[in-house]
Amino acid sequence: MRPIMLVSALVVGLVCHAQFALGEDVQVNEIGSIIKDGYVENWLVCGPFPPDNWDALKASLRRRRVPLSGTDFLQDVAPEAFIEPRRGLVHSGVDTPDGRAVWESLASDSPLVDLDSLYPWASSGVIYAACYIGVAIDTTIYLDLRSLSATKVWLNHAAVEPCAGDSSSAAGHDIFLLRLPRGFNLLQVKFCGMTFAEMEDVAGWPAEELRDEVSRSAQLVSQSSGLAFSLRVKPFTEVGSTGLGVIGRPETTGYFRGGEDTSRQEIGIELYNSSVGALTDVHVSIESPKAGAGDIARLPLLEPGEFRTVQLALAVSEDMVGSEIDVRATLMAAKRKLDMPFSFTVARIPPADEKIFVVPGFHADPVWIEDQRDYMVSLLSSAEQNLLITEVDPAYGVYLSELSYLKPFYDTRPGRRAYLRELIGDGRVGTGGAYNQAVEKLI
Repeated sequence: MRPIMLVSALVVGLVCHAQFALGEDVQVNEIGSIIKDGYVENWLVCGPFPPDNWDALKASLRRRRVPLSGTDFLQDVAPEAFIEPRRGLVHSGVDTPDGRAVWESLASDSPLVDLDSLYPWASSGVIYAACYIGVAIDTTIYLDLRSLSATKVWLNHAAVEPCAGDSSSAAGHDIFLLRLPRGFNLLQVKFCGMTFAEMEDVAGWPAEELRDEVSRSAQLVSQSSGLAFSLRVKPFTEVGSTGLGVIGRPETTGYFRGGEDTSRQEIGIELYNSSVGALTDVHVSIESPKAGAGDIARLPLLEPGEFRTVQLALAVSEDMVGSEIDVRATLMAAKRKLDMPFSFTVARIPPADEKIFVVPGFHADPVWIEDQRDYMVSLLSSAEQNLLITEVDPAYGVYLSELSYLKPFYDTRPGRRAYLRELIGDGRVGTGGAYNQAVEKLI
């Protein structure tokens, strides 16, 4: 029997066994389908439980640092970490319309899990979501979890900490690496949700502004009711036992390199060092039987917990446009090697006279969190730093578009007025006339 057929048979057998063992009240998700789709389809959910940290929620909502209640709302049946969810499992003595919270099935057709249809009467609350995952061979997956609040995650009843080095700044955006052993695994998520109508009342902002703010760190959640979270799943392929791995698959970035004679399509490879030690002298390369050898990247150092996206390029030609190219990415670290085959479709090659201009500048909302006086300290300093760069670099230009800082700069720095007017006249400083947002059409 071929290896791939053997793995498929193992998966089917494990899922059937898990389904039999858990009963019809649990739907097992097969890991291959999860990785292929990029999300979990079958969930069990329970809640919403009224948050017992309401004052902290209200105080922190403006700063997008919404905390998660530490209360165990499931302890009438079992500690939250050790609960084994099944459809119909009931928790009593809960502040809900009927005094109960019941585990219910929910099917999702995307990474977004929105519970508004299950809880139309609720405006906020702590919610638990769980799924069972069938795995034929030990597998590591990468999770990108986003919600309105901080979250808590358990795998097989053990708490899972976010990845070291995760640089997400807003509560409710966490990255996890999960190592799933062979068999069926239980993944649990605890989060706090709130409808945008409720947030409008609590924060005093229009709902659409709140959605715009949430979209900066949780795009899918911003399109939901607010009683929701999103979970994207990607494979994590390790280079031997080094701890270094590739998140997902190599993909085209949408950019080209080169000039009139050669065009090279760019490939992005996302790396993560999950080990506790630094890795040195990491090599990443790509090669295609049709396109030949591509770029080679040499990374002198990858710190523990460091994420790094490497962009490499392959030479392509007009006769390849629209065709699928087979490529092999090779990673070498600590004397270990990983070959990762993938493919991509050659995109339209832009004409040589098409150019992208990158215009330096900065944007600020002068009364977003602090008052305008506090913002002026940093804004005026930023404007001055850009002018200092123009003095040492004759080729440097900058877009200073917002009157919220440009007018105070002009008023408080009379010694800079003539130089600023000169730069504007020479076209090295662009202005737009808007109060706090650049008019893109003027760039």
